[in-house]
Amino acid sequence: MITPAGAVESFRSIIHFVTAANVLSFTEAAGQLGISKSAIGKSITLLEKNLGVALFHRTTRKISLTTEGESYLASCLIALETLQAAENSLRSKMTEPSGTVRIDMPAAFGRSVMMPILLDMAERFTQLKLTITFNDKIIDPLDVGFDLAIRFGPMKDSADLVAKKLNEQHLVFAASPAYLQRYGSPKTFEDLTQHRCIMAWRGGGH
Repeated sequence: MITPAGAVESFRSIIHFVTAANVLSFTEAAGQLGISKSAIGKSITLLEKNLGVALFHRTTRKISLTTEGESYLASCLIALETLQAAENSLRSKMTEPSGTVRIDMPAAFGRSVMMPILLDMAERFTQLKLTITFNDKIIDPLDVGFDLAIRFGPMKDSADLVAKKLNEQHLVFAASPAYLQRYGSPKTFEDLTQHRCIMAWRGGGH
């Protein structure tokens, strides 16, 4: 099994080999990489030992690739191109949002406030897919698999969630003029106990 340290060393040796193979000079490769010529030589010798083949023909005046070296260089270039493509892909995703985001939010607030914002976002970032549900119950986003949950009220302490305050919510008591004319206007909170109220429940409390 390759250890992380071994993988790093192997990758470093491949970079040394590819650089030397491109210029056919340990001295010039060392200059490009900012290391000594002896370090390049030792690194490639170790790579050859691990592979069990000679990658270069060496003379006192020049180096050239062996048949195995040419084949290995082609494979290394393909692998490096794949890594570069993966890096470019990640960078593009960092500059433009993409992927699926699951969002859960209260029904009224979600439809009236958040939906116009989210629809505009989805239109601007075509690689972004939003899965939206409306729910007024208290949930644990981690348990039900949501990436983002919007809720009203204080948040319980949690080391696994990051919370951000969006705005203030103001609640009001309201009644129709016809109701007030029939039953009178309450003056205190205690007066409400004598009225015919429609109660809203949130988080187990009214």
